[in-house]
Amino acid sequence: MRKLLTYIWPVVLLGVVIGAATGTYYLIQRDLRSLPSNAQTLPATVPATILVGHDYYLWIRLIELLPKRLDGEPWDTGGSGPDIHFSLIWKDNTIYASDKRTDTLIAKWDLLSADVFDLVKTRKIDLESAIRMPIVHVDAGTVVQLNISDSDLTKDDQAGSIEIHPDTLLPGVNVLTGPSGSAIARVEVQAIDARIALPDLVDLVSKR
Repeated sequence: MRKLLTYIWPVVLLGVVIGAATGTYYLIQRDLRSLPSNAQTLPATVPATILVGHDYYLWIRLIELLPKRLDGEPWDTGGSGPDIHFSLIWKDNTIYASDKRTDTLIAKWDLLSADVFDLVKTRKIDLESAIRMPIVHVDAGTVVQLNISDSDLTKDDQAGSIEIHPDTLLPGVNVLTGPSGSAIARVEVQAIDARIALPDLVDLVSKR
């Protein structure tokens, strides 16, 4: 009997853990659906393209740089990777400057800064302050310039710039290739309708 319990007990414990995790997930989703939001309701059918004349959160999800700087030299002494950060320029204004990701060729940034569990626990919703990325009004021909560099103590090493045309983006993740003459390998960008409700935004981010 003791040997049988030895084999059965881990299975029972695993079942309890899975059950608790599943229950917690559904409780969080239920609470999120009940939270107030000042966002407008999105259409039931998601548009196949970005809508001109609407506001969108412009999410720079990922940046990958080439292994060497533009001059062919290593990014940092000792062979460490670059400390990647970026800025977004729209209508000749810097609308966003990121924090840096250290010693890496592939850097990622989250859209939400607030912890989902804290939102559920405190029931304090401030959607605008929870979102890290800026809002851009999309018109035909809108251009947002993405400047990328390696942050150094003395002088930043420029990796290059890439133009983002929001009115040509598709819903979901768009992969842009760095232009010739830059040290940019690829950029992942996503435009999200600013009318989105918080629960839908949480669902979207959790599926990244």
